[in-house]
Amino acid sequence: MAAPAYSISDDLKRITEFVNSLPEEYRTVGLTTIANHFVNGMGLHMLDNMAKFQQTAEQEEISSEECRKTLDNVLPEHSRY
Repeated sequence: MAAPAYSISDDLKRITEFVNSLPEEYRTVGLTTIANHFVNGMGLHMLDNMAKFQQTAEQEEISSEECRKTLDNVLPEHSRY
């Protein structure tokens, strides 16, 4: 019999249940940590999509100026350095 597949949702459920059982001051820190994890994950997903876009753009000979315009439209201004 095969072992059940690993599920990140099982981890999240366990962590969330634990965090919700903590006293208020620790619960706030835990929930903030979970929220930051999701935000960072979304940021990495966005960067991965942009990397794929750039690869495709190069293959389709889309100009670097057009790529830059797309990047400017997709990435929020506060995240640009």
